Amino acid sequence: MLAGHAIGADMPLVLQYSTLGVWAQAPLGLSARLGVALPYKNGLSWVAGGEFGSKGSKQFVGWRSDFTPSGYGWGTFELARWQTRQEPLLSDAHTTYYGGEAQIAFLRAGLMFPQGAFHHPKLTLGIGVSY
Repeated sequence: MLAGHAIGADMPLVLQYSTLGVWAQAPLGLSARLGVALPYKNGLSWVAGGEFGSKGSKQFVGWRSDFTPSGYGWGTFELARWQTRQEPLLSDAHTTYYGGEAQIAFLRAGLMFPQGAFHHPKLTLGIGVSY
């Protein structure tokens, strides 16, 4: 598991200073994640970047944490901006949303609030892997 070495000094530099992943989720569809991570302390890192999906895109800023002393688990909390394209999953097309999203291991969920009138808040749900 990637987070198994998160606290140890032998963690590869690419994982210490980046956030990478692949997700299947609403509203983005199949997406790839790429961003930077700035290690802070005790397994906590600040993260920022983007996620590029088949149904939309997302920009985020937040934190990533190894939540067990052994490092065998991780999670994130992010503030995000989603932009949907045609036929997004569980949301409105061509809409900008703002909200928060939490990840624990391989599951992710969040709440998005739309910009503009005539739209309603939506849930994000996903399964995948990222660190």
